[in-house]
Amino acid sequence: MDEIKQQEVENHQKKYQTFLQSINCCPLCTSPLTLIHEVDEESSIIKETAHCDQCDVETRRKEHPIQ
Repeated sequence: MDEIKQQEVENHQKKYQTFLQSINCCPLCTSPLTLIHEVDEESSIIKETAHCDQCDVETRRKEHPIQ
């Protein structure tokens, strides 16, 4: 693999790592978040809640349709 291609791959990896850290870690203290998933079969949705145990803050609440 040539040097330019290798650099592109490394840049993509860094972007993905940054993205994953931003959605899985607390924006206030950077501790890993506790994720809770509840399935509501009647409504065909998954309820996701992200909570930081260190800050005692809920950082995210989303609903995802079951497909």
